[in-house]
Amino acid sequence: MTLANKRSTSLEDVSKKALRIHILDPDEWESKYVSKIEDASLHPEYGALILSTLQIAVIDKFSPAPSLGDVIRYVADLRLQLGEHAGMLNPLLAEKAIRSLLGDDALKEVPPFGENPEDMLSTALLLLASLVAEAGLDESGVDELINEATDNAEKINWSSLPIGQRTGSPPLQGGSDTAAGAASILNANPGPSRGVGGSWKGS
Repeated sequence: MTLANKRSTSLEDVSKKALRIHILDPDEWESKYVSKIEDASLHPEYGALILSTLQIAVIDKFSPAPSLGDVIRYVADLRLQLGEHAGMLNPLLAEKAIRSLLGDDALKEVPPFGENPEDMLSTALLLLASLVAEAGLDESGVDELINEATDNAEKINWSSLPIGQRTGSPPLQGGSDTAAGAASILNANPGPSRGVGGSWKGS
């Protein structure tokens, strides 16, 4: 293995560990990984892994026939779930992120949709925390999700392509610290989840 390959593997390992901890224990993430993620060499790797992981989660959530209304309702429900912390989530950015990851051809903008790239990643982390909490993934489920996302991220140059280009994305029909804090709220209150037919399960 060359020195470059060893460095790439090391960055990948740190990114996977950081994202795993961010999902499972946001408080530990803040204490152990904030300074590491701010490292210029790691940040692009971590960002790509976040987006790849979120893409798998949104496709699993909204398949097989996602609609614009489903996306809008999901984001609105998430803001309600956040309660007094709803200001952490930019709803328009969240909707565009999901639509892009689902491969919505009607969305002509590309990430970060005119917003700060850091806001885009914070929104992605918040959405990911919501989807993981709703799915009820345990540690092994989170590991499986991140491992699949790592494989996908290696196949895509996320720095040069629009986000919605994962093979198998169903067509959309119908047209940071803050993220860690939001993840804590969502882990404590996963909220209801949708059934296969789109109806609500739970209350």
